[in-house]
Amino acid sequence: MDISDMRRDFESEGLERDALDDNPVRQFQVWFEDAREAGILEPNAMSLATSGGDGMPDIRTVLLKYFDDAGFVFYTNYGSRKAHEMAENPKAALLFPWIG
Repeated sequence: MDISDMRRDFESEGLERDALDDNPVRQFQVWFEDAREAGILEPNAMSLATSGGDGMPDIRTVLLKYFDDAGFVFYTNYGSRKAHEMAENPKAALLFPWIG
């Protein structure tokens, strides 16, 4: 099966720097509300990418529970692999797959 041409055209107004809020948390709030209003199923679902001391990447889906100027909050078991990886290396990445 050839999937090289598989792509959906997404039409939008584009993204201009001067149209963004200077505060990234306020900007995220706008985008989060847009995702909710668009009917995105579980807009609080996010992919969390971490790597531990061995440097091997790991990604999983978690649910955003809260966010503010201090950061993004999700719940996890402190004994889980992601908790250990974040203790070893606190750098992480989040992706909100808001595809509708």
